[in-house]
Amino acid sequence: MKMTKKMIKVWAGIFMLLAGIFVGNMGAVQASITEDVAAIEAIWKRIEKLPTQAEKTISPVVIQPGEQASALKTYTFGGETSVFSAPIHLGSSPEVFLKVAVQGFSGNIFAKVGEGMIQSSNGEFFVTCRQSGGNEQKLLILKNAADSGKNYTISVTLYRYEVTPPGKVSLKAGEWAKGYKEGNGEYLYKIKAPSDGVIEIEPGADVNHSSGGASVETMLLNSKCKAVSDESYSNKDDRTKYCVRKGTYYIKATDDGLFQFRYRFTKMKTSKNVKQSKAVSVKRGKTVKGILAAGEGEKNGRWYKMVVSKTKKVTISMKTSIGDIDLYKIYIYKKGSSEPVATVVAPIRFGGPAKYSMSKKCLLDKGTYYMKVFKRNDYKKSSVQYSIKWE
Repeated sequence: MKMTKKMIKVWAGIFMLLAGIFVGNMGAVQASITEDVAAIEAIWKRIEKLPTQAEKTISPVVIQPGEQASALKTYTFGGETSVFSAPIHLGSSPEVFLKVAVQGFSGNIFAKVGEGMIQSSNGEFFVTCRQSGGNEQKLLILKNAADSGKNYTISVTLYRYEVTPPGKVSLKAGEWAKGYKEGNGEYLYKIKAPSDGVIEIEPGADVNHSSGGASVETMLLNSKCKAVSDESYSNKDDRTKYCVRKGTYYIKATDDGLFQFRYRFTKMKTSKNVKQSKAVSVKRGKTVKGILAAGEGEKNGRWYKMVVSKTKKVTISMKTSIGDIDLYKIYIYKKGSSEPVATVVAPIRFGGPAKYSMSKKCLLDKGTYYMKVFKRNDYKKSSVQYSIKWE
């Protein structure tokens, strides 16, 4: 039996009502979504049967890391259709980035990219399309029932990053390192510490995805490209800080995909008190500061000397401005002795927040004492900036 236009319209209307979608009375069948979750899920299952505005396949533009991506296409989603459809070709890139902005709608926007369903109250959404979802994917947008007959304006930005070749690059303080990592190559940035001090990593924000925040994962290597730190994340609220000695280092970008960062160097006034014979004298009540650099262990301690005028309980106070208090300890030796007479160390912490200060009372006889400040070997890859005093 041949179907007439009237019969087609009737059957379409019945189908759409069963699916939970709206049928307009504009002379042509107009279907659009309601904001009922079950109805929306039903629509996705029957999407191919709805009036669709089918666009040509779009492919990503290639941009450099840190470059602002421009809108690729702007569409008018016509009032007579219910579904906007634009196929996406990923090409050879492992991931492609999609930004969509819809104007002229009311309520919420419901969309689908590949198998991922999206709901947006402001009409904007960002999606990372990966090869695991298929080389050919599709952007689908449904029209809200309240907007039957209206036009939407849809702006689509689709881009991928140019892959940065792995290798070694010199980097100055304050200069941005920007790259896109793909594969197993190493991305090393050679830097120079002009003195003992602190290297602080500042992550760069993705100009194309500001809501994602700024973060980066790095590792510090010595001049022989041997790791002296563990991998660590930096974000806008918590930046990685490496304590270093004067010399050459490499910052290794360990993130997959896009990375952006720069470093700042702060000089620290330190002493050459690397052995007992070069111990720095510390008067009672005076605070001394120093660093235990990344890569240093028990053999790389710093020495201080104190003179106790009479037998009494001496309070040793420790603080850290970089690193946890339990990353290092102090041995106290009496002059002429090779065995410590006291140890100052933070108690083992089982969970809970990090601690940055502590003190301990030590009963010491009259005489000269030496304090050795050091990191334990199992914490060699950590950084510590400390201050100590006795009274």
